Amino acid sequence: QTFNPAAQKIFGYSADEALGQSLNMLMPQAEAKQHDGYLNHYHQTGQAKIIGYGREVTGRRKNGETFPIDLAISEVDFEGKRLFTGVVRDITERKKVERALIEAKDQAERANRVKSEFMANMSHELRTPLNAIIGFSEVMSTGVFGSIDNPKYASYIEDIHKSGQMLLDIINDILDLSKIEAGKLELNEESVDVHQAIDSCIALVSGRAADSGVSVTSHVPADLPTLIADETKLKQIILNVLSNAVKFSEEKGTVRLEVWLAPSGW
Repeated sequence: QTFNPAAQKIFGYSADEALGQSLNMLMPQAEAKQHDGYLNHYHQTGQAKIIGYGREVTGRRKNGETFPIDLAISEVDFEGKRLFTGVVRDITERKKVERALIEAKDQAERANRVKSEFMANMSHELRTPLNAIIGFSEVMSTGVFGSIDNPKYASYIEDIHKSGQMLLDIINDILDLSKIEAGKLELNEESVDVHQAIDSCIALVSGRAADSGVSVTSHVPADLPTLIADETKLKQIILNVLSNAVKFSEEKGTVRLEVWLAPSGW
């Protein structure tokens, strides 16, 4: 009964062409059949499926082009007559933006997966020669095949070994991060002796701490229960915390690691 200028612009029909015609002219064939079904259902049962609700549907212009629209249909009782109003908004541009955002998100996720796979592969490739550097420097520093008489060379070998260990720690952290991002990090849970785990970690950082003039102590009660955890990951956490504590402590400072059983059982 009415077809306003905005509707004329959206659909390409003049008001004269649209007035008195079926709404089916504004829909693709599949949508038109559904519309007829909805309308018949409402007339017969009074149960509204689309009336009073906003939804996204497909419209059809005069030239046959289909496009996405936002449609809201409501019912009006006017002088005893049942009338319907339909408010239509062309959402073509919004849909383009949504598709662009989805595509950008997919590309970002693909790039992130490639990055994680690259980091994981590189970490594995770097660890192989690095393990050789650490192993041979350790053999040289312990004098397995003969002593190193020049103290300068002995000091250099020790520096190589320490630097290799530090680099290996960094690579292991990168490898773990890559596994986490890829959702492939697995925990190997087992019974862990807290005393042994902490003692081994303190032994590893004590050398670096001594170079900085920092002492590392611990207090672990003897009656702690057995801990169920991934021992390797637990040691990584403790080592990271201790290493940072040593790094940011002043000379002749003290790093103290304490363990206790909380009331909650942790």
